[in-house]
Amino acid sequence: MKVSFGKTIITPQNDGHGVPMAGYTRPFFAQGKLDDIFARGMLIEENTKESDPKRLLVISLDLLKVPLAISEYIKIKIQEQTNFGDNSEQILIHATHTHSAPDLTGEFYWPGSSLNVFRGIMFGANRNDRYIVFFTHRIITMVRQLILDLTPSKIAQATHLIEENIVINRRNPLRKSKIPLWLLVFKRIDNDQIFGILGNYGMHPTSLSNRNDKLSADYPGRFCYHIESETENKIRAIFITGAAGDLNPITTCGTDFETLENDPKARKTVYDQLGTYTHTKKLGYFLGNTALHVARAVNKDDYFDIIRIRGFTKAISITIEDKQPYVYKWGTWLTNKLVFYLKRLFLFPMALKHASGQGPNFPAMYLTYDSKKKKVKDRMKVNTLLQLLHLRLYKSINPSDVLKINLIGVPGEVFEDLAEKLIHIQPEMTSNNHIFQNSNDWVAYLFELKDYIGQGGYEPIASASPHCGQEILKKFKMFFNEIQVEIEKISFDI
Repeated sequence: MKVSFGKTIITPQNDGHGVPMAGYTRPFFAQGKLDDIFARGMLIEENTKESDPKRLLVISLDLLKVPLAISEYIKIKIQEQTNFGDNSEQILIHATHTHSAPDLTGEFYWPGSSLNVFRGIMFGANRNDRYIVFFTHRIITMVRQLILDLTPSKIAQATHLIEENIVINRRNPLRKSKIPLWLLVFKRIDNDQIFGILGNYGMHPTSLSNRNDKLSADYPGRFCYHIESETENKIRAIFITGAAGDLNPITTCGTDFETLENDPKARKTVYDQLGTYTHTKKLGYFLGNTALHVARAVNKDDYFDIIRIRGFTKAISITIEDKQPYVYKWGTWLTNKLVFYLKRLFLFPMALKHASGQGPNFPAMYLTYDSKKKKVKDRMKVNTLLQLLHLRLYKSINPSDVLKINLIGVPGEVFEDLAEKLIHIQPEMTSNNHIFQNSNDWVAYLFELKDYIGQGGYEPIASASPHCGQEILKKFKMFFNEIQVEIEKISFDI
């Protein structure tokens, strides 16, 4: 197998001065940068005698989200302007979800309040074509270099449970969540030295509070920076945010989990933490240092030198409807209803009215409306993409020693409970199923109906439909079943 790592700066001109910032309802535009915004890439090529070897390309962008229209545009340009190949199913575009990034969708075009976010959804439209073309061109240049830099390599995976209190489930603090840091570690064949690490950890990149007025990649950027600076750029890094829909970093809320669970005022401090760049660096450097330690401790016998890659995607549609089969609290039930119908009858129709064309037609997501459907609930839908990347690793000295890994590309922010169900879809693969959230698109926070009915809250308000999580879980189960035959055809033969 051959592997390469690369990165390119995609910070807007003038260090982002005057750029609308995505992620919070800030009352100001960006006033510069704390650190650069990057696109990072990892390219893996099968070792095969075929003239057109299969490749896997993972691109991680220091952005809040990358809507389907933009991720598809990037993939098309990569296929048109590089010799990557024509299989877009083996390209994954990920947004780390930093809340200190440039706004791409128009949602945050008018800073100041939640009402201005609604205004942005209805009328914001994409006002960032120049920036999108700019960073896509940078990505294409990076991919060309990745192809040139492909190096004979071997691969290992490693997992380390982070026991330190750095993350909190903001809806269930007493859970005292402990999230594993998962790594793919790559060594060069010629000198047996580590040269690349992919890190995957589930924690919201919100270490910087809404008072921050400068662009930053947040802790994922500091994770990569620390690995590269500590090794004098001998080891390159890429970070993928795992399931983090309800998982926040602990910066200023403290760790009195019982009080944070039971006291409404204290709970608010979990959402409204006042983290600074000091917290960002502390978290990023801690995770980066942990990754280096774990990677260096991988046993030489745990490396594989042959890989088989298969990528699969599935386009899906989810109806915009309210599902509350029972009442848990009347206040929550009523609030959920009011918010849902505000979006369903006013917000989304207004956005669709100002849309044009037949493709992705909405600043943040791809909505469609079909008046021919008999049932009103079936007329409005959000359309998105599921992706699964299957890696099968072999050892040339012992082909019967096989490791199977699934990278699950999910178009939204996955809650902790739903993530558990996603990785257990194939029980025999549980420990080797890894979630890459915000991949190729963003449609919603992805939670179970119990979270909607029981607590309601901000997350359903921000989502296209309150049952996106349940539907994506169900459709992923079907997706796994559909592609199982193709996965089983993968063989060692070279």
